Amino acid sequence: MPNTDCPEPNSSHVPGDQVDQTEQDAAVEPPYSFVVHHPHLERESRGRLGTDEGLLRSTGKAVSGLAAERAGPTLTGGVFSTDGSYEQDLYWKDEPQGTLLEGEDALSVLISTLLENRRQLEANARLDEPLSHRALHIPDARIALLWHLAHLREVGARATIRRLIDGAEDEVPMPSLNDLEALPKLAKAPNQVIGQLTGVGIESQTSCRVEITKGKPMIVEGMTLAAATKLMLAGCSVTGTKVEEGGVVYLRDAKFDIDVQGNLDV
Repeated sequence: MPNTDCPEPNSSHVPGDQVDQTEQDAAVEPPYSFVVHHPHLERESRGRLGTDEGLLRSTGKAVSGLAAERAGPTLTGGVFSTDGSYEQDLYWKDEPQGTLLEGEDALSVLISTLLENRRQLEANARLDEPLSHRALHIPDARIALLWHLAHLREVGARATIRRLIDGAEDEVPMPSLNDLEALPKLAKAPNQVIGQLTGVGIESQTSCRVEITKGKPMIVEGMTLAAATKLMLAGCSVTGTKVEEGGVVYLRDAKFDIDVQGNLDV
């Protein structure tokens, strides 16, 4: 039986058709845009927009990593070119959160958390024996996002999140590759599963399918779809063992935990 000792998610999250409607609304008028700025993307002398295939690929990975943070934000459309940048529209709704201070919104929490992570990595890299990202209480999904941001920084790009209502931009903190490369490499067993719960589906009345960090679905026995949905909306991280039996993939010894160190309710 999986460990489902996980608090109830915020009641303001809504499943099913209501989520689909939110995504439809987001496509009409997204409130934010993730913007990657680079001189290679500036308009050419003949008026054509600049392009950079490697930068476009890194931008796509960065916005996918951003979307993997807890239950959002939702990406609307795809990455598109503008004069001097690549952009990706984002949608998330600021909701009352018990963990947020008065006057904070989801974006400001995201920025401040990434800034703190960058400071942690800088200080850790100066140690004689640097700690792992888990010892620093940086979630696996977040460290993946930080790697993508570091690769953008390495090629001379900078990233912002623009509030489309007024055009104001918040600089996205980007760690250095050197600081991330100082992290010790963690050994992982071939069938060990570590990641974020990013999708759920029905299997039977007493079992469900789960998707871990956008990977191939696996069956969790003894967990209902309703229970798994609550865990996903609460932003749970997952550990377990992948087992294949008769061509069917199961997640065994599954443990679901809320990340208490980095509540990014975006």
